[in-house]
Amino acid sequence: MEDDMLMHEMWTHYNSDDDTKDDEGGTTADGNEAEQQHQQEIARKHGISRLTLDRIWKDSVPLQLRTSIRAFAGYLKGLPSTVYRLLKGGKLRSHACSTHPKLTEDHKIQRMKWVLQHILPATRTQPPKFVDMQNVAHIDEKWFYLSPDMRRFYLFPIEDDPYICCQSKRFKIKAMFMCATSRLIKDSEGRMIHDGKFGMYPFVEYARTKYSTKNKRAGTLLTKAIDSVTLAVMRDMIVNTIIPIMRNWPEGVSKYIYIQQDNARPHIHASDP
Repeated sequence: MEDDMLMHEMWTHYNSDDDTKDDEGGTTADGNEAEQQHQQEIARKHGISRLTLDRIWKDSVPLQLRTSIRAFAGYLKGLPSTVYRLLKGGKLRSHACSTHPKLTEDHKIQRMKWVLQHILPATRTQPPKFVDMQNVAHIDEKWFYLSPDMRRFYLFPIEDDPYICCQSKRFKIKAMFMCATSRLIKDSEGRMIHDGKFGMYPFVEYARTKYSTKNKRAGTLLTKAIDSVTLAVMRDMIVNTIIPIMRNWPEGVSKYIYIQQDNARPHIHASDP
């Protein structure tokens, strides 16, 4: 009951607009001092410190109930227009928060070990420096939707608007591609000998139709996207596609090539035979 009275008094104070206005409608110079004095009076009345009062006021509404003006006002048993007025007056602020990947101490140690592995030790004449990584090829996967929901076309004024339809928008056709790239490689004179682009390769499988239909005959070669990229599919892509293109590695560069992956589960381990 005491907490409810305290919150009601604080809410009434924050909702009042006549405590920091002067005769001309502007903010007075001693508005902050009046605010602090009022908070001290409320804290002294309820037998708590002003810092405790600030903490109670900030923690009064659970964070999950501050995602909308209506939920915020509903918890405080007020009107949404009141919260909106406080938001416009600067007594509340809006903040967009995004979800970040969880970073543990073990992750930090692993990242530091990976960085230390790419540092060349210092010598008598040169300080330590990072490895140039010119013999490292980076690979990554990306899903692409073959029929996106929205497309932009540039048409002539007399053209009709295109009409695009599909059987079901819940099951859109998509395909995964493997991208292989590396650093830009230059020779001793600064001339580019490799642009670092190897290509993008789809995860597809080829099969021939068994029966004839009105659209295709039996035995027609079809290309189908692989919906589930497993460890076996990833190994086949690296062994039969990625490694053969590395044979075109530029001359004058180390032939010991490292293929760098991210931490996706289907990726093969470095010790995989």
